[in-house]
Amino acid sequence: MRWDWLPDSVSSLEQGLLITLMVLVVSVVVGFLLAIPLALAQVRGGLLSYALSKGFCTYIRCTPLLMQLFLLYYGVGSLFPLKVLVKTTLPDCADSGAARTTANASPAIVR
Repeated sequence: MRWDWLPDSVSSLEQGLLITLMVLVVSVVVGFLLAIPLALAQVRGGLLSYALSKGFCTYIRCTPLLMQLFLLYYGVGSLFPLKVLVKTTLPDCADSGAARTTANASPAIVR
């Protein structure tokens, strides 16, 4: 196996690692900030806020993340000029928030 290409690619690999870590941190933080109001709407909100929150979480959780990326990148991204990093991070934030909401909003909590 040849490894002579590795020294030439170290800077590209470092840049890719930094972008990946940035997307990870942004997705987790924004997803958590999104999960708090969604969980509160499911637990303490009225019927409309419960239905909207539950519908959002169900839609996001039941749709593959790759399909959400394609929809935002090619669909909405062609209508509104967004940066590539924003187009690729938003679906991950929504998926992260919906996952945390589903895990945290337990029906055992008394209304």
